[in-house]
Amino acid sequence: MQPTAAKNSVTIRNFGRNVTFSSQYHEQASSEDEVLEILKRHQGRRVRAYGSLHSWSQVAATDGVAVNISQLNRIRLNADGPDPTVTVEAGCQIKRLVAELNLQGWTTPTLGLIMEQTIAGATATATHGSGRHCFSHYIRSLRLATYDTQGNPVIREIAGGEELQAACCSLGMMGIVTEVVIPIRRQYSIEEHFGEYEELGHVIAAESEYPLQQFYFIPWKWVYLAQHRRQSQASRSRTAPLYRAFWAWGMDHGLHWIIIALARWMPDLVCPLTFRYVLANLVPRGWRVVDRSDRQLTMQHQLYRHIETELFVKGSHLQEMLDLTRWILQRSAGRDCPGRDEWTEAIHHCGISSEFDRLKGGYRHHYPICIRKVEADKGFITMSGSDDNEAFYAVSFISYARPGKREGFIQFSDVITQLSGYLLSTRPHWGKYFHRSAKTFQYLYPHYDKFMAIRDQMDPQNAFSPTETSP
Repeated sequence: MQPTAAKNSVTIRNFGRNVTFSSQYHEQASSEDEVLEILKRHQGRRVRAYGSLHSWSQVAATDGVAVNISQLNRIRLNADGPDPTVTVEAGCQIKRLVAELNLQGWTTPTLGLIMEQTIAGATATATHGSGRHCFSHYIRSLRLATYDTQGNPVIREIAGGEELQAACCSLGMMGIVTEVVIPIRRQYSIEEHFGEYEELGHVIAAESEYPLQQFYFIPWKWVYLAQHRRQSQASRSRTAPLYRAFWAWGMDHGLHWIIIALARWMPDLVCPLTFRYVLANLVPRGWRVVDRSDRQLTMQHQLYRHIETELFVKGSHLQEMLDLTRWILQRSAGRDCPGRDEWTEAIHHCGISSEFDRLKGGYRHHYPICIRKVEADKGFITMSGSDDNEAFYAVSFISYARPGKREGFIQFSDVITQLSGYLLSTRPHWGKYFHRSAKTFQYLYPHYDKFMAIRDQMDPQNAFSPTETSP
C-alpha cells in the first residue's frame, strides 16, 4: 500500500534560471535518520535529492519527491594517523568544508573553479579543478540511503571495487548519498602568473613546469591566455593582497560588468573589438604571486547569473576541438569561413543541417573559453573516466545573456555538443547545460552497461531514476 503523505507541490529553479521543475512532494532532511524516514514515507514514489542547485543540467529535476539535503552538512575530521581523511555529510557546501579545513591547516585534494556546490552534487557530477583528478576520483567511501529488494529503506556503505567506481559519480541514480569520506592534505601555496601565446603547443608545453595551469582561448583575437600555476614552498607574496583586490574588483566584478554590458546591449560590433584590443590586455603578464591554494585556484563566477556548457575531450584531440570551436563561432557570427570536409560531412550525418543554418549569423560569443586539464580516472561515467589513462581537457563555454535571451547560445551549445561528440567523442559535463539525455551519450562510456547493472542492484525498486527530461 502506498504510504500516506500530504502533497506539498513546490516549484524549484536552479541558479542559472534555465531549469524549473515542480515536485509533487517536497521534503528536507538534516540527518541520515530523517532521510530514511522520508524514504519510508514515500515508498513506491520517485525520489531525487538536491542541494545548492548550481547545476545547469536537469540532474536534480523531478516531478515526484524532491529532497533538500542542504541541512545535512556536518564535518568530521579524521586527521590522526598516516592517512588523514574528512567525513563530510552530503549537503555541505565545498566552501564551508574548505573554510573548516583551513582552520586546522588542511585542505581538499583538488578544488573546482567555484565552491558553491555541495559535496554530494560535486561528486555526483564529477566536478573538477585544473591539473588534477575530478572530485569523484578521491572518494574513499560513501553512505547511500536506498531501498532493499523488499522495498525497505536501508543504508549501504560502499568502500571500494566496482561498486565505488559506479557510485562515485552516479547522478543520484543509486539513492541519496548521506556522507562521503575523502582524503585531505596539508594546506599549501600556489605560485601564479599569466602569459599570452599564439600557439596551443606552447601552452601545453608549459604544463611540465606548471601542472596546475588553466588557460583561455580568447574569441575574436584567437590567442591563448595561460594562467600558469604550480605548487610553491615560498611564503605568501607581499603583493598578494593587492593581487586579490585586483581579481575581486578588476576581474570578478569589473570584467564581468563589461562583458554583461556587451552581451546584453551591443554584442555585434563592440564585442569583437573589445576582445581584440581591450580585454585580453587587462590581465597583467609576468606578475608572479604566491598565495594560499584556495585563493589562487578558485574564482567567483557565481556572482553573476549565467549558463554554461562544458565538453571533455582527450588531449590528443584538443587542437581539433579548438579549431572546430573557432569555425563554428565564426560561422555563428555570420562570417563565411570554409571548414574541413569532415566537419561539413558530420553536420549532415548528425542530421543538424537546419540547426546549423539557423545558427549562422545568430550568435556572437562574448566570453573567454576556459580550458582545464583533468587527469583520467576509473569512474564508470565520470567525464574523465578512461581505461588508457590519457588526460582530458574540459572546454567551457559561458553566456551572460539574460535567461530569456539565450536562444543563440542554446543553438550554439546543441550544435557543438553534437558535432564534437560525433567527431571527437567529447563528453558533456553532467552538471552543465546539454540538451540530450544520458542515454544519447552512453556510447561515449565503455562501462555504461556495467554502471547500469550496479545501479539496478543498488536501486532494485527503480526509485531514484531521473525523469524523462533528466540525464
